[in-house]
Amino acid sequence: MSTFDIYFIAGLTVLFTLSYSVGIHMNRRVLRRTWRRLSGAIRPLCGRKVGFRNFGSSGFKVWCRPKSKSLSKLEIGVFLLSREIILYYLYAKARGKRDRLVILSSLKERPRMKLDIVSRRMVDKVRVGRGAKLLKVKGLPSDLIAASTKPKEARDALKNPEVLGELRKILPIFRSLSLSMEEPHLELLCDLDENLLGEALKLVDALGEAVLKAPRGGRQHP
Repeated sequence: MSTFDIYFIAGLTVLFTLSYSVGIHMNRRVLRRTWRRLSGAIRPLCGRKVGFRNFGSSGFKVWCRPKSKSLSKLEIGVFLLSREIILYYLYAKARGKRDRLVILSSLKERPRMKLDIVSRRMVDKVRVGRGAKLLKVKGLPSDLIAASTKPKEARDALKNPEVLGELRKILPIFRSLSLSMEEPHLELLCDLDENLLGEALKLVDALGEAVLKAPRGGRQHP
């Protein structure tokens, strides 16, 4: 092995070590900022009694029994891209991947419908699940596609001014929302934006309440 080869390998080793350290530092900085914002946003719903699980520099998860008229359980997950591997990180960003916010919740009553909302930037072709129909809801952003097994009930819930208001606020980061009859009943998937954490939580709480208040039709089977 030549002297050049030795220096080249040593240089690559130093470069990868430095990029790994910088990537971990970047992720931890994002997590600290996110936790500061999130801890303030969840306090009105959860108080100070929250569970916490740390995933190192990759993210974290918190959960609680919320003080809510509609929600019985709430779980918030924050998952970051791997900035430690700079080539993967750049590739993932180029493919449209982002840091993620996932909110799971269970309602105090079992929903009697299924509802799916997805951003048009997430799908190439609209596919509607079995028994579901596409919805047209006045005020719902045109960037979103909604479908439900109970169109009337779903429209009544989505027309709620608070639901529409919070949905518009998080539209830049919104990916999908799913309501089902199995726990967790409600799942919200967004790109992570520390400035919109409160709005995402308000949307889940408001939609849960609107779903439970919506007039109910006949019995819906799973």
